[in-house]
Amino acid sequence: MDVTRLAASICEAAELLASQPAIDLVQRAELSRACEKLYAIVEQPSSRLEKATVGITPIVAVRIAIDMGIFDFVHHSPKKEFNSDEIATRAGADPLLVCRILRSLTASGIFNVTPAGTYKPDIVVKDLAEGGYLASRIMMNLSPENAYAGPFQYVFGTEEHYFDWMTSHPSQLDAFNRTMQAGVIRDNAARWTQIFPVAQRFQQFLGANSPVDKGIQLVDIGGGIGHEIKILLDTLPCLRGHFVLQDVPGVIQSMLPELKTITAATRTLQAMPCSFFDPQPVIGADIYFLGRVLHDWPDAQARSILQHTRNAMGKDSLLLIHDRVLPDGPEKVHLSDTIMDFNMMALCSSLERTETQFRDLLISVGLDLVRVWRPSTAGLHRQAVLEAVRADSPDDG
Repeated sequence: MDVTRLAASICEAAELLASQPAIDLVQRAELSRACEKLYAIVEQPSSRLEKATVGITPIVAVRIAIDMGIFDFVHHSPKKEFNSDEIATRAGADPLLVCRILRSLTASGIFNVTPAGTYKPDIVVKDLAEGGYLASRIMMNLSPENAYAGPFQYVFGTEEHYFDWMTSHPSQLDAFNRTMQAGVIRDNAARWTQIFPVAQRFQQFLGANSPVDKGIQLVDIGGGIGHEIKILLDTLPCLRGHFVLQDVPGVIQSMLPELKTITAATRTLQAMPCSFFDPQPVIGADIYFLGRVLHDWPDAQARSILQHTRNAMGKDSLLLIHDRVLPDGPEKVHLSDTIMDFNMMALCSSLERTETQFRDLLISVGLDLVRVWRPSTAGLHRQAVLEAVRADSPDDG
């Protein structure tokens, strides 16, 4: 079977169907059963279970929109299309929060984005407006404010951040570390070394017989138990240098056993307990690396992390940020993106950022975004590596 041709035929059928007039309920049910049968064969059990764990997330976005009166507004308005600013104004809500909600509602098909960039509601909004049967069935609330007073703190009755809370709940911390490790090796998430051209950019530090002090100095900030450093060393076995793994003491002590045994004359590894909210103790390193860290924090804390890093960087230092980078256009955002975005909102009062949001964040602390590196096949996980330098440093290309 030619799977590529089959996939192309399915896409063509979808485009053809989208261009047709509305199909009746019987035909719709018939097509749905056929699609479900196909998907049941294609989808892996692990993906099905993972999806089930976050399946309620799109409903959270709908519930917030109900509470804000968004569906009431668009359903009763004589207008057919709306922009996010007027919806935010009518709802009396934070514009960024409304954009994130609309992004999720678009991914769920409740809104469509027009070529002009406006939002056009689907007919289902009448059932989500006041008096609609769906509005009365979806009951929950979510209203994040900051990293230390959000939904997680409300539900668990704590003033601790999610990560601080985990340090006193070892089983939760162990589950989190295992999940993070699985996230970098599963088949649908690109490793950062497959995105950023490490062999080309680190060429000068490759060699089996050169001493450590002639090698690269890389600092993995908030690096957990070291999975990102391990990926780099597995990718470039001849990479020489000094590698610093930084995280809080409760995490560092669980460092991967493979990293603890590094004794080669050409490379050393230092486990350094420290917080990225304190000044960066390693000055002038070649590479500062933030792997899936910034999406855990809202802008205020993310700026603090980046500012400390920027202050430690030399004129030739590079900052590499491995994170999910969403498209700027809401119509290009997949449902899985919005689910992760809302998960971060619920747990950490944080967000998944677009390229523009990352750029603005970096500029605010004196960093320039040189390039966003993306995998050739991004899949649904939008992983990317952002390359940044000090704003007062020349771009060496």
